[in-house]
Amino acid sequence: MRFQALLYKETKECLPWLLLASLFLLAFGFILLSISVQPNSMRYHYSNFSANISSPIEQEVSIHQLFRAPFIAPARVLLFLTSIALGFALGVRQYWVGFFTKTWGFMLHRSADRGTILTAKLTAAAISFLPLIAIWYLFYIYGHNKELFPVPPSTRTFIIGLLFVGLGYIVYLATALAGLATEKWYTTKMISLAFATWMLFTLMMRWRLTWGWTTIIIASVILLTQITDVFLTREFE
Repeated sequence: MRFQALLYKETKECLPWLLLASLFLLAFGFILLSISVQPNSMRYHYSNFSANISSPIEQEVSIHQLFRAPFIAPARVLLFLTSIALGFALGVRQYWVGFFTKTWGFMLHRSADRGTILTAKLTAAAISFLPLIAIWYLFYIYGHNKELFPVPPSTRTFIIGLLFVGLGYIVYLATALAGLATEKWYTTKMISLAFATWMLFTLMMRWRLTWGWTTIIIASVILLTQITDVFLTREFE
């Protein structure tokens, strides 16, 4: 089976979860943004961050706080949660369901080798996160509407959103490794998910963009190496 056919199959299986996550983020994201531009909300932000602050130092600090927590910040939190949920759902769909339905043997006995099958799965999952990036970019552009938002979101805000999507892919890899692991449930089968959780907490405690991307790269290399090794060597029923 050609790689393109495998990729189409995997993407089709991911599509329901992709659509669900995208619609959820799009709908509730705009609801949160509409709440941010309500009159009461606007009066609150203007009273705290307007240029009418008496002290220049207070004005500088307040504006700095607004840039770090812009009007689209609630949508950023929603993006984080949606990415994590999508990563977990895709990991279960691609690597756990086959064991429950006893279809791994049928998949692996096709003409494509295991490396091609695994690459198709990983690529389809990565593609599934692209709509979340597109929606986040839409929120970012919407936040530059000066009639609604007095201070536009910074580039750093957009990059943080990309970081959250990357964390979702880490959760996907951790879920995949947990599904492929041959250990018992009550031993070390879930250690990859524990590792991903630890990475998330480590990132939150030391919040820096550089540290965040370094965490994602290191975690991706570790998890991908283990996934490849297990997938290519284990016995599937």
